[in-house]
Amino acid sequence: MPHLPIPHPAPAHLAALLAALLMTYLGCHPILSFARRGWKIKRDDILSSFSTEAKRAYLLRFLRQQSAHPDGDFQRMYVYRYGRYRLWTPTLLLILVLLPLTFLLAETAMVRLVLVHDGLWRLVAQRAARAGFVTLPREAAAAAAGAYLWVVYALIMGAAQYNLPPGNILSAALRMVVAVPLGYAVGIVAPAGPAPFVAFAIGAFPIETVQLLLQRLANQRLGLEIGGSEQDDARVALLDGVDRPTADRLQTAAITTIPQLAHCDPVQLSMRTNLDFDYILDIVGQALAWIYLGKHLDELRPVGLRGALEMRNLVFDLRSQDPARRDAAQRAFAAAAAASGVAADGLANAFDEIALDPYTEFLSKTWTQSTRPAPVRQPDPERAIRERAYFLWEAAGRPENLAEHFWQLARRPQPQPPRPPGQPHEP
Repeated sequence: MPHLPIPHPAPAHLAALLAALLMTYLGCHPILSFARRGWKIKRDDILSSFSTEAKRAYLLRFLRQQSAHPDGDFQRMYVYRYGRYRLWTPTLLLILVLLPLTFLLAETAMVRLVLVHDGLWRLVAQRAARAGFVTLPREAAAAAAGAYLWVVYALIMGAAQYNLPPGNILSAALRMVVAVPLGYAVGIVAPAGPAPFVAFAIGAFPIETVQLLLQRLANQRLGLEIGGSEQDDARVALLDGVDRPTADRLQTAAITTIPQLAHCDPVQLSMRTNLDFDYILDIVGQALAWIYLGKHLDELRPVGLRGALEMRNLVFDLRSQDPARRDAAQRAFAAAAAASGVAADGLANAFDEIALDPYTEFLSKTWTQSTRPAPVRQPDPERAIRERAYFLWEAAGRPENLAEHFWQLARRPQPQPPRPPGQPHEP
């Protein structure tokens, strides 16, 4: 068979380069858009979710920092941990991966368009080498195209949701890097006919799904059992309002069990998962109650005890000096004991431990000091006195027959800070 004349390759190379530049920019545009506008919107949303006192409580609790200017210190902490500067290195790595890989895809497409017209893929490599083109096998090209589709879509959705941390960009770069080797692997194990389609489909899967597929393939081919079974007794999906996608987002922040969630930094978790801060407070409060009560928490929810904050309210209401409030709390406690099937003494002790947990105290301060309206009971003018009396009694070792003494002690006026010189006394 005589050799067909080969067109001059320069225009095709130039077209492939322009296509690669366009595809690379398409992959990077969501990152640029997020850095220019979305990052600022996300920052303002986070910073406006807390009052000045809530920021001060957070800095003291989790950073051990006494702050005279909590607004500025909190903003500097946010910029240091989640500033735009953290996007530049992952973006550069993504460009270095995208540009050559998209150029190879474009070169392969140009060979099909310019040199080979009869549909026989075996002619591509032969004629491409003679014309100076660099091409990919069809399975590798299909896998790279599928990976590009998934990467660009994931970046676009992340930018649209104002959730594009550096880890997502690095995952996109890694997904493109493994696309071509994955295509070669599919070409070996899959039948020749559907191999390109299988490679494209696998290339379009998220990297976690690809890892699962490879594990199952290794199990079948080598008779191995890779990957342990998931433990169901401590998964965050057991909490009310946590579905599988939300659990996956928590997993990206290294939160996979309920005890981890109960003792996490709720502000940092909200920043890393892009979940609403009030929602984070809700599931952290549930987790705090769950580590004491386990699956009995599901039985307490219908009586109004959803999490640690509600149980803390009940504990202080049980010690209220208001007879009506105390009687209502006692009836609620009796209903909770009957619903859960836990002995009353044990349930009371669990509620006390939950109410006195330092994380419950922080959640209470943050929730009630939030700039958003809190869906809790109206402020009680004697609530601070009840709480102070209870903690004084608790610190003294819970002595019997001295509750009234601590109640009177808590009602004493607290010392006031000295007035600045020249400030008149209040009438």
